[in-house]
Amino acid sequence: EKNTGGIWGAVNLEIHESVFIDDVKITPNLNLPAHAASANIQVHVESEQASSKSVTFQFSIKPFNFPSNQYIKKEIQQTLKPGFNSVYLPIPVDNPELWWPWDQGKANLYQLTINVVDNVVDKGSIIDSKTVNFGFRNVHFDKTKNEWHINGRRMFLRGTNYIATQWLSEMTPERFAQDIALMKAANINTVRVHAHVTSEDYYRLCDEAGLLNWQDFPLQWGYVDDDSFTQNAVRQARDMVNQLFNHPSIIAWSLINEPAWDAEWMVTKYKHYRKGQN
Repeated sequence: EKNTGGIWGAVNLEIHESVFIDDVKITPNLNLPAHAASANIQVHVESEQASSKSVTFQFSIKPFNFPSNQYIKKEIQQTLKPGFNSVYLPIPVDNPELWWPWDQGKANLYQLTINVVDNVVDKGSIIDSKTVNFGFRNVHFDKTKNEWHINGRRMFLRGTNYIATQWLSEMTPERFAQDIALMKAANINTVRVHAHVTSEDYYRLCDEAGLLNWQDFPLQWGYVDDDSFTQNAVRQARDMVNQLFNHPSIIAWSLINEPAWDAEWMVTKYKHYRKGQN
């Protein structure tokens, strides 16, 4: 058996100026039936300056994969302190085109571009920039009826597990696209990315194809039950959600695969094992 993991993708070194955008999270706030909505944007910025720095954040939202004249621009001035900075801005979007699974409608995506502009030294120059695609969609699970709802519409999930290959470095965007096309041809609308986090290309293509995802955390079977392990698992789970936060195709997160509760082999693996572990 082979476990999927390790460093299997490209490794890049990014060189930034003294201020750079570390992370962007977009939470779509959708008031059904979607006559009004907002893109709630959280930007994490690092400043290596020794003192505070005045900048302007320029935000622009436009359609990515559908025809529209809708183009929204906002900007705010901000004084960045040395180190970590967080900037929050809700941007209203009237009558947004919704993101739908492929069997319910079109997977309409918007594109957000953020520029950080220098206000002092090189006034007007762009220090850093980031572009993120996202979609307006609402996901709700009704526990009382055991029903999934997408954008207020009841939906029956038809799914499969997916590990593209045990050697993740073998996969290319073309191979992912082929698998997605085959799953849609098989009338599948939901995929469980099984016990691993796969390539960014896969999630991007699912966003564009309208294929839903149930994302596993790469924790499976039995594990030691101590504070250091728990803290490490929580850290990695947080990193996974942050990394994949903006993909509208992800509708659920799962934090363990096949927990080995009360499994006989756990007794031989962990000398301090107890029945309730894992």
